[in-house]
Amino acid sequence: MDQAIIFSTHNYTLGIAKRLDALDIAYEDALERETFFKLLQQKNFDLIILDSSNEKEIFSLISEIDKFEKNETSPVLFLVPGKVNYEHKLEILSPRSIIGLSKPFEPKEFKNITSFLLEKKDQNDKLLSTLVDLQQFAVMASHDLKSPIKNISSYIDLIKDKISNEKGAVFKELGEDLDLIRDEANRMSEFVTDLFQFSSAGFSEPKIEQVNIGKLVDGIFIRLQNSFPEIPSRILTEGLNKVFMGDRTKLEHIFQNLIENAFKYSNDGKELCLKVGASEINSWATEFSVEDNGQGIPVNEIESIFLPFRQGARSKQGTGMGLAIVKKLVDSQNGSIYVESKVGRGSKFKFTIANVLDRDIDL
Repeated sequence: MDQAIIFSTHNYTLGIAKRLDALDIAYEDALERETFFKLLQQKNFDLIILDSSNEKEIFSLISEIDKFEKNETSPVLFLVPGKVNYEHKLEILSPRSIIGLSKPFEPKEFKNITSFLLEKKDQNDKLLSTLVDLQQFAVMASHDLKSPIKNISSYIDLIKDKISNEKGAVFKELGEDLDLIRDEANRMSEFVTDLFQFSSAGFSEPKIEQVNIGKLVDGIFIRLQNSFPEIPSRILTEGLNKVFMGDRTKLEHIFQNLIENAFKYSNDGKELCLKVGASEINSWATEFSVEDNGQGIPVNEIESIFLPFRQGARSKQGTGMGLAIVKKLVDSQNGSIYVESKVGRGSKFKFTIANVLDRDIDL
């Protein structure tokens, strides 16, 4: 039997309870906020029903509900008087299914929406279970593939050591061939690593913490300057004097990939100029941008740039998985990403991340 929980900010749940009884749905009602959150911490519910006098209270409640792992996929049906107008705000606030219903409501409408949300949760739970199985398979497969690749590289080094003192054109050519084989083995190892990162991106539990975006970006830029000493470069930042509450690991991977791409696809002999910025769109999301003056992306490649295994004509290295991983990491934080680019003039990547909390700090 499906299990629901009802919470009313004005301590009245009787009308809703009668509707659930008619639908043969078990329920618990919480007349106090503390009791409601305690139940969410202890039990998994198939449906969460919120009854409030205004949508502002609903937004606050859903933000709190998202913190409870046991109910991370539980759909929400909220009831408010008057017109429901929430889609643009909740779309980035929570990944769960959310539907609002105006009071007073028709019993048939309540039944249809409730049935839809319960069916949706069942489908999502099955899909999530399948995705978890696939991710576990990817972890095992990547480990099993990496071991023989590492062994191949080791045997190549062993053979090279044995012939290092031998003279003659044959041994010289053999050494060069072994170097090519090792390069391909390293490339295969990189591909397996990227494939694992792509399959697992977005599945890890979010670790929300204070992230100083300015210091994060500066650290990445300095490391990449050391990795590409032959490329003159400078960076300009705007709006990064914030502490952003988010997943540091995911944010670092996103900025690392985008900034590294700027180095890889810079114009030969020209100073790379990077512009990295952040601006709050509204109270629900922050937009970040990474802009460069590099080679740019051809128009015919823009549409597929975030798909896996896509390496454009400009590609010099890599596996074609980097931007696909970036997109999955952004998606997993209820965000979106797109790019503006002109060949020969550079690219500007913009991505949004849903806010948990951010505030100014003194740097």
